Amino acid sequence: MHATEQLVPVRLAAINEADADGWLASCADNAASRDVPLDSVWNGRAELEAGVRSRLAAIPETWMEVRTVFVDDRSGACERTMSGTPDGVLDGLPEQLAAS
Repeated sequence: MHATEQLVPVRLAAINEADADGWLASCADNAASRDVPLDSVWNGRAELEAGVRSRLAAIPETWMEVRTVFVDDRSGACERTMSGTPDGVLDGLPEQLAAS
């Protein structure tokens, strides 16, 4: 298993346990994270920390399951399903969906 690919289950477990510190521990200081469906991008330690804490606060019972993982020496991506009930403002969530 590629080293980058090994981060996926670690990060997924941290999110499923609402462990922002565990998720952040898997990130380099200059890492970037992008949620394509929500069109949200976090660049660098400060944005990563603010983003993951905000996301976990908005959906405290988040559950993610990875379908497919794509990696190379510098980056990785995964196709995943996510479930949870929003309980706050979530960056990138369409306004009409947030209101419902």
